[in-house]
Amino acid sequence: MAESYHIAIIGAGPAGLSAAGRAAHHDKESGANTPSYVLLEGFSTFAKTIQKYQKGKHVMDTPGFLDLRSPVPFVAGKREDILGGWQNSIDTDSIHIRYNSEVTAIDGERGKFAIKTASGDTIGAEHIIMSIGTQGNPRTLGVPGDAESDFVMYTLDDPEEFQNETIVVVGAGDAAIENAIALAEYNKVYIVNRRNEFSRAKDGNLNAVLAAINDKGRDFHCFYETNIGGVELPGAPGEAGAIILNTATGEERVECHRIIARLGTLPPRKFVESCGIEISSPSADAVPDVDNEYMSNVPGLYVIGALGGYPLIKQAMNQGYDVVEYIHGNHVEPVDTPILKRKFQGLPIKMQPEEVLALYQSKIPMFRRMNPLAFRELIIESRILVGLEPPEFERTTQDDNEHATVFIKDGEPVYQHGEYSTSFYTLVEGEVRMQLDEDGAWHDIKPGQFFGEMSLISGRPRQGSAIAERDCILIATPRRIMVKLMNSNEEVRAGIDRVFI
Repeated sequence: MAESYHIAIIGAGPAGLSAAGRAAHHDKESGANTPSYVLLEGFSTFAKTIQKYQKGKHVMDTPGFLDLRSPVPFVAGKREDILGGWQNSIDTDSIHIRYNSEVTAIDGERGKFAIKTASGDTIGAEHIIMSIGTQGNPRTLGVPGDAESDFVMYTLDDPEEFQNETIVVVGAGDAAIENAIALAEYNKVYIVNRRNEFSRAKDGNLNAVLAAINDKGRDFHCFYETNIGGVELPGAPGEAGAIILNTATGEERVECHRIIARLGTLPPRKFVESCGIEISSPSADAVPDVDNEYMSNVPGLYVIGALGGYPLIKQAMNQGYDVVEYIHGNHVEPVDTPILKRKFQGLPIKMQPEEVLALYQSKIPMFRRMNPLAFRELIIESRILVGLEPPEFERTTQDDNEHATVFIKDGEPVYQHGEYSTSFYTLVEGEVRMQLDEDGAWHDIKPGQFFGEMSLISGRPRQGSAIAERDCILIATPRRIMVKLMNSNEEVRAGIDRVFI
């Protein structure tokens, strides 16, 4: 093979750039005269997904509690500023990128992989980091006429390009909301949400879309609990077409000049599986199975970023840094470990965070088959509640840090009938006594079971009460996190559905 590297990184998005930046750092430290790595990008420039964000888009650096660990800079700001900073890093660190190098196949094994590109080149690598993302595979409307065209679009670069039109935006995530609000400056906009709320949106976008819907001075409308029934293409350029909506009250036909569908993306499953990587779930949006160091079932082949289920930029960049360290044989503590230590500090057992995570995941049937990294993220977003006997509770000082263990007194309510609270509870150890309604009988919740599922229905008060019994340990997960998990994990959704049905 003419070219061979210690590490080949596939995909120059945030995760891949961060990995390449860290690999370049190792080369500099070792005094290497030639790069030990290559960053392969199928597009003509880096960060294709962010290049295609709408102009002037404010890119958030969530989660805010997580530090950035990367040689490549990233702070919240305009798309253009972030891309400029990354270009500067590429130039300053002389990151070794090959553009227009679409990877079509990966063969071989650790130490002697062969990477084939669309141009016919074969590149050797001892290790491969796959950071290709998912944005090249948009989820379509799923009806006749949904092929990408001037009428049906799956991206939006410049909202100001369209004025004095009626535009239907389909989707309920951040991209759909941001597109809809930007388009509403100069157009009549409908946003179509198949659910009854915007549970997937970040708080800032959630507040913005609700304000727009309720603003009588704006021509901005929302269809909740609505699916797409069909598309009527325009008869000629410049004419209006229509979208058929199946709403909660019946079918509606909305004439419009264009449809912008922001329905998320799907992993390139066929390509991933052709590389030998296993995806255990048949779900179309399932992600590859990886271990705690992001290695797939193929030794030496790693998956990070959006393809691994982590679409947030900061998380992906941290993974890029970490995976290069793992390949170099260096142990690095994940950047979220101090947060987990804070969460677990009040537990009666003293174990390393990874051990606690593995133990708790094994105790909860609904979460057993989750990707361990996804379960880790669930715990990061949740609170850990530990029950104490009254005398010990009185002697214990509660840490006010938002990530610290929360202590509750044995015999006290976890929640009471009629109150408005939104946490979903999973019992890890001990017992909880639960009353299903105000006058009903009490029964025991056992370890591995969950309760408080009515909080998943927006705006509903608690039905019944839950009392902490002796030695209970609870995971209290915010409603928005559980709703997001239900939408992406079939086993979790099925477990909760069985209770409702």
